[in-house]
Amino acid sequence: MICNTCGRQTQNEEANFCEYCGSSFRENINIPEPPVLRRQAAGQPVEQTASQQEASEKPISFMQWLGMYAILFLPLFIPFIGWVIPLVMLFVWAFANKTPITKKNWSRATLIFLLVYFIVAVFVIMSIIGNPIFQKMLAGTFDLDSIRNMY
Repeated sequence: MICNTCGRQTQNEEANFCEYCGSSFRENINIPEPPVLRRQAAGQPVEQTASQQEASEKPISFMQWLGMYAILFLPLFIPFIGWVIPLVMLFVWAFANKTPITKKNWSRATLIFLLVYFIVAVFVIMSIIGNPIFQKMLAGTFDLDSIRNMY
């Protein structure tokens, strides 16, 4: 079967959609992607679809990655408030419009990881605080004989 949109041939004759461009074989209605305008050097607008815009995006360079990690880890040495700067930067990179898609996805994944890590850390700390041995240590009545009698 030959696609009417991209002109490529598909081996599966029973396919409903083209495996290359995704257009429907069963419907003759082609809905084009909305054009995104960008400017050339001369100033004339040129139409570019959203998929072409994503494909033409430059990858993040090695030095940009080093700069990102420097922004995230160097402020951690500032006492008391050092954790705020990396957290704010992760939110900015995750939800800003001008951020490259790679950096945006990485920031969102890092924020989800930090949330899960925080939830697990809270449960671990709560289980340590609720432990009777820890309670005895806080009360100052910690000795090995009382622990042996507990278990």
